[in-house]
Amino acid sequence: MVAKRRGRANNSIDPVDVAVGSHVRELRQARGISQSAFGAHLGVTFQQIQKYESGRNRVSASNLHHMASHMKVIISAFFEGLPNGPVETVKPLSGDAHVLALQFEKIEEPSVRKAVATLFSKLSSSGGADA
Repeated sequence: MVAKRRGRANNSIDPVDVAVGSHVRELRQARGISQSAFGAHLGVTFQQIQKYESGRNRVSASNLHHMASHMKVIISAFFEGLPNGPVETVKPLSGDAHVLALQFEKIEEPSVRKAVATLFSKLSSSGGADA
């Protein structure tokens, strides 16, 4: 028995594809990567990147993996905020926040991690003004 693939009625765009594409765009732009350069890295045209980002074309699992690797984010970053997802009630991190989180995870010394966390806490509570 062959499993039926869930199709899209009337060539409609799936909201999940739109959300994933939107996250791809946000993360790409946050890193200052052009559509042309991003497409060249993935081996596709900038027009294909536009289709991915608009949700008109679905991104394959292998391309999601390559995108995440190139932008240094976890694959789940493309799915943040989607209903029934693991971070349904959490606001998606911006591209800069992802980079900071990845760098923070590399800090091994507990006292340094605590100092950085304290600094971020003070900066965020003061609205980012000179603390």
